[in-house]
Amino acid sequence: MNNFIVPAAVVVASFFALILGASLSKRRFCRGFFLFFLLIFLVGWSGQLWITPFGPVWLGVSWFTLLFTVLIFSLLISVLSPSVTSSIKEQDNAVEASGIVLGTFFWFLLIILITSIIIGYYRIPPV
Repeated sequence: MNNFIVPAAVVVASFFALILGASLSKRRFCRGFFLFFLLIFLVGWSGQLWITPFGPVWLGVSWFTLLFTVLIFSLLISVLSPSVTSSIKEQDNAVEASGIVLGTFFWFLLIILITSIIIGYYRIPPV
């Protein structure tokens, strides 16, 4: 087991979260920064355990695998996230329903990622 997988995932997830945060307004950035960071951190960690490493290895971490996984997932999440409306009065039932669906999707994805990390460590043979 490599001790640098988690710190590498934290560094790369922080980098991508800050890049996305710099492109958003301050209000929208503060609102979902931690949740976005948490998701891409867990995706990077899980990707290191499950995806076959490719590219250069430094400190026991395959950096191309980590960067590629986090990049694809962060772009996917940022494109699929709904835009923030300017006032509460403009919201209708469809917007409320989409919020419920995205909340359910978030928790489902979080459980799946944590489960995949646990199974990934269980699957690694002892050294």
